[in-house]
Amino acid sequence: MIADLAGYERAGHLEPVRMPGGDAASEEPRRMAAAYAALVWGDEGPERLPGLREFASADELGFWADMARRGVNSPVTTSAGRLFDAAACAAGLRGVNAYEGQAACELEGVADLGETGSYEARVERSTDDGWGVVIRGSDLFAAVAEDAARGAVVGKVAARFHNGLAEALARACELVRDGKRIATVALSGGVFQNALLLSRLVERLEGSGFEVLTHSLVPTGDGGIAFGQAAVAAARTESA
Repeated sequence: MIADLAGYERAGHLEPVRMPGGDAASEEPRRMAAAYAALVWGDEGPERLPGLREFASADELGFWADMARRGVNSPVTTSAGRLFDAAACAAGLRGVNAYEGQAACELEGVADLGETGSYEARVERSTDDGWGVVIRGSDLFAAVAEDAARGAVVGKVAARFHNGLAEALARACELVRDGKRIATVALSGGVFQNALLLSRLVERLEGSGFEVLTHSLVPTGDGGIAFGQAAVAAARTESA
């Protein structure tokens, strides 16, 4: 987003994907893996990822993929958390979360910090307004799934995913900077509790000449959102 206390404008987002079963998909990474597989490979999606059978039957995977394709009880999301869930499942880590964010935490935890390779994700101009951006998270998911299927070490797969997402986010920021002439970036939201993603992205952005703001006193998740809402309300009250 491009934002100040007076308002905001959405400048970009991750590629939209369906959540089979709605909130259930945030608890079961296997559902998001099925949805992403359907997005990438269509009807053959779940069949392309035999490793998912460790977490669900072929019928279950096919059912969730069909839900996503048809949009039945499957709201659209652009959440980074759901992309992490799908990637963690495709990497063979987890099909069901025992607590919120477990799959994403495990994907970060196993990442090989010495791995410098990265998966590539397309960063495209939005067709809606001509200057906003869309990051193709399905490219990252497909790369994770294909590397895991070839038997790649999970730590390297996890690191390449993080590195690739950081690179895509940085390119998205550069495109927005080109369109709006803004060179200050605030990294906020629950996904930036991920220290690996945060450090990789800060390094990349600073190397590209951005001023990067990160959290120190205010939490990066829901608490930060609440604080921001209060700050906006206060500013509007003062100006009224």
